[in-house]
Amino acid sequence: MKTVLKFCLGVLAFITSPQAASGQSVSCASTYCQYVGKITRAYINEDNAMLIYFEQPFDVSITANAGITGVSNGHAGSYIITDNLPYSEFLYPTALTALAADKRGVMQFYEGRVGYLKIDKIWIDR
Repeated sequence: MKTVLKFCLGVLAFITSPQAASGQSVSCASTYCQYVGKITRAYINEDNAMLIYFEQPFDVSITANAGITGVSNGHAGSYIITDNLPYSEFLYPTALTALAADKRGVMQFYEGRVGYLKIDKIWIDR
């Protein structure tokens, strides 16, 4: 049943979202960073690491604006599946839906982990 629900949500996002606007950005506020743009690749491995790649890399020095340290890679956001399995079960399909539909996604990050921004939230924008 959960798989059917995920599929339906993905199809709904694909059908109802307007065409994506071009451009992308990573910005950081006082407590978080946010990416707005296309997702170009989604990666997952047997060590429970997930990477969702940005359209263009960003300058990792901006993460200091949000008090986020330890970020050395501006090409992707990451998530460790075992941190929260139910969240992971929605995170990856949402990224794949945005990628397949060529839609703009939004991801938010509140901390860094293993050199990447850790993905805290994701949604399909347009």
